[in-house]
Amino acid sequence: MTWRLRWLSGLSILLVVVPLVVGTFETYPTRPNGDPWNYLAAAERLNAGHPLYLLSPGDRAVELHPPYWSVPLLSPPFIAVLWRPLAPFGDAAMIAWWIGGIAATAIYMIWLLRRLENPWSIIALVALSPPIAYGALSGNAIAYLLPMLALRHPAAVAVASSVRLTPVLLAPSTGLRATLAYGLGIAAFSLVGAGLGNHIDWLQAVTTSAPTPLSVAGLTGLPPFAVALGCLIVAFRGWRWAVVAMTLASPTTYLYTFGLLSLLLVPTTLRWQSTRRPWPWQRVLPVHPGQA
Repeated sequence: MTWRLRWLSGLSILLVVVPLVVGTFETYPTRPNGDPWNYLAAAERLNAGHPLYLLSPGDRAVELHPPYWSVPLLSPPFIAVLWRPLAPFGDAAMIAWWIGGIAATAIYMIWLLRRLENPWSIIALVALSPPIAYGALSGNAIAYLLPMLALRHPAAVAVASSVRLTPVLLAPSTGLRATLAYGLGIAAFSLVGAGLGNHIDWLQAVTTSAPTPLSVAGLTGLPPFAVALGCLIVAFRGWRWAVVAMTLASPTTYLYTFGLLSLLLVPTTLRWQSTRRPWPWQRVLPVHPGQA
């Protein structure tokens, strides 16, 4: 019975949910002011030596919506650094990014459907499929972050936190020290690619942007810092608590943000986590009985 439910769920997502999302939202990859457009525009500003969080004469046009965002990019500079090699390809880069995100999300969904045994979990995945599909079809970076975070690896959490920030709340469940180590490496890469000034500008841009209406801060009127602090406390209770905290902590909450809740369905212990070989510095030399 479970395999039939898997097939029915997969077909429902493919034949019902995806067309519904495409018919409701603008999802073509090269649309002006879509997420791929904004990522490309940010990388072009870096390549031209222009400020990342200001529009200069000659820059690709980016639509602003104060008070929710008054700058052409709200993400940390890391996403723009990643896009710098893609920027010279123009529209082709946006299309490739869009296709890659859809493929990554499809693999994630198929992987979850194959692993889920509880029928209610399969139904929950179908219920969460509209925001998941919207994230992929809109070209948002979350299409890549979801499969990465499902690995529950410190490196994946560090990369995702450098793009979206709130995934850092998963660090207590995947290893704080390891996540910090990977994060420092990513920060160094980002500083080299975007410069210190752009990182300072990002911090200023975050403080001047209002929370979106769907966010906890926007719905309750609480300061985003207070919401983030409360979510941080919750995150230390375990993986699933951290997933909920990460989803609710963001002051920039949109429909696709709720696709992150699908990580609640990811097994708390993955096979690779128990079978991977230790790093050299993690190995302990055996102690012979006579030396004890």
